[in-house]
Amino acid sequence: MKIRTQFFLSLALFSIVLLVVAASFLLTNRELERLEEQEQIAHNIAQGTTELGYLANDFLLHGEPQQRARWESRLAQVSADLAQIELIDPAVRTLVENIEANRRSLVTVFNDVAATLEANPMTDPAVRLAFVQVSWSRLQVQTQAIVFDASRLPEVFEDRGNDVQQRELFLALAIIALIVGYFIINYGLVYRRTLHSIADLQTSTAIIGAGNLDHAIPAVYDDEVGNLARAFNSMTASLKTVTASKSDLETEIHRRNEVEEELRVTNEHLQENARRLEEEIDDRREAEEALQRSETLLRAILNQMPSGVTVVDARSGDPVISNARSRQIMGALADTPTQFLKLRGVHNDGRRYRNEEWPVTRSMTTGEVVHGEEIECQQADGSRIVLRISSAPLRDPQGKIIMGIGVFHDITERRKVEEALKESEALFRSLFENMLNGFAYCRMIFEKDQPADFIYLDVNQAFSNLTGLKNVVGKRVSEVIPGIQQSNPELIETYGRVAKTGKPAAFETYLPSLDMWLSISVYSPKTGDFVAIFDVITDRKKSEKLKDEFIGMISHELKTPLTVVIGALSTASMVGMPEKIRRELFEDAVNHSQMLASIVDNLLELSRSQSDRLDLRKKPTDIGAIACKVV
Repeated sequence: MKIRTQFFLSLALFSIVLLVVAASFLLTNRELERLEEQEQIAHNIAQGTTELGYLANDFLLHGEPQQRARWESRLAQVSADLAQIELIDPAVRTLVENIEANRRSLVTVFNDVAATLEANPMTDPAVRLAFVQVSWSRLQVQTQAIVFDASRLPEVFEDRGNDVQQRELFLALAIIALIVGYFIINYGLVYRRTLHSIADLQTSTAIIGAGNLDHAIPAVYDDEVGNLARAFNSMTASLKTVTASKSDLETEIHRRNEVEEELRVTNEHLQENARRLEEEIDDRREAEEALQRSETLLRAILNQMPSGVTVVDARSGDPVISNARSRQIMGALADTPTQFLKLRGVHNDGRRYRNEEWPVTRSMTTGEVVHGEEIECQQADGSRIVLRISSAPLRDPQGKIIMGIGVFHDITERRKVEEALKESEALFRSLFENMLNGFAYCRMIFEKDQPADFIYLDVNQAFSNLTGLKNVVGKRVSEVIPGIQQSNPELIETYGRVAKTGKPAAFETYLPSLDMWLSISVYSPKTGDFVAIFDVITDRKKSEKLKDEFIGMISHELKTPLTVVIGALSTASMVGMPEKIRRELFEDAVNHSQMLASIVDNLLELSRSQSDRLDLRKKPTDIGAIACKVV
């Protein structure tokens, strides 16, 4: 095969493969940009759902219309962001559907609370506090469910982005390997072969010129150099037939002329070959220019990547290739060795990263492939960033490490969002654990479509403090309170109705097993589950009982003198009643009226004592006289 043909075939094959890999690289880069955009939208959703909780708390505390408007505006923004999420796989679809379902439930609960506040201003602080506590718990259950799913959504996109980044890294390595392989293969197949053939031709012509006409030039390949070698062999074979006789000399002269003619023709062939070689050199120059254009295209592709990419020479430690994003992250000129890697990496314990600890250095020295190592770094201006670094070694055909490639991704903002989310979760968990009312999140167990039992999924500290029940999470109520299904069937029935229909309920009940009265508000965050918020009202019930008994006793004490007064006045008003008896009846009426006034005064004093408004005046008293009056 001709040298020119070999060169063009290798160049065409390399160009096709390079274009295919470059196209794949561009498509992967676009997919990564789309995933990062989706991840940013997911972060906005997570942040928006967290803000919904704060805005809902403000509205519950103040109840002002502008606060409700802010909550609805933020909810609309979250809904708009949620609509932009692309359902790329089942995991994202499930999370989006859960968030949408919880969003609708949150809107229903919030509208219910807002409608209640508008219909009943609740001027009584105790009533309003109880309503705020119950409403806060209802809203927080829905908000926390949305926050939980929203916080998982960026992680799904991040994992998908990591997979795409790995594919992007592989394509970048493939492009670099193609460039290196092209030079090696082209040298081995074309230039090395041609140079060896020309060197053999030069050596053989020197031997023939020294008089060794028996020497034959090896013609191994069927190319231009091989044709020239065969022409020389033909010429030496002709010279061997020359003799010293005159006739032979004339013949030899004739043959020499023929040989000269052949040499002339050969010279023309050589000139033609030289001309072709110059053309091949021109073609090589064009190929080098095409390679330069390909390298320029590669640099343009790397500069468009959102991640920083740096290729470092293993021997000198100097950067070979560094895109714009890498230089922006590094805060230095990646093409200047003394300015390379000016970042100061810091371990979790505060130790500074040594040069040999950086992922790229480890890949070049030990061959380690590093995936997504997160390093906190201090830039030249003193600011801190968090980098996610992946690195891998690049080897020559003999397996020796010649370069190291590093891919850098700035995850500072994502780390800040994650820390803020953790703080928010800790805050809401503290509110949950420190609320005064008992809180129980349960799942109803149905048998033949009838409520039979329920399982405690989560409780707060107030639950244990109020009931004295410990370690109930994960257990059935029949295990925690044996016999409750028989002693309080209405409790199981009410919980089952709320969990099944979603309609909230509020009631009071007595638990014989715990010997206490409970005031319970229950609602369902989702079908099959319910949340019970309760308070122990045993003391209130006892006070009400004592109050009823006291009222009954007072009614009797008031009725007796009142009957005497009415009877005495009625009798005294009869016609013909003697004056003496009339006066006695009036005296009885006055005495019993004073008795009634004394009872009323005592009731007023008791009322003042209970409301802490009794003004006690101390003075000496004759106990004996009081006892005589009583007797």
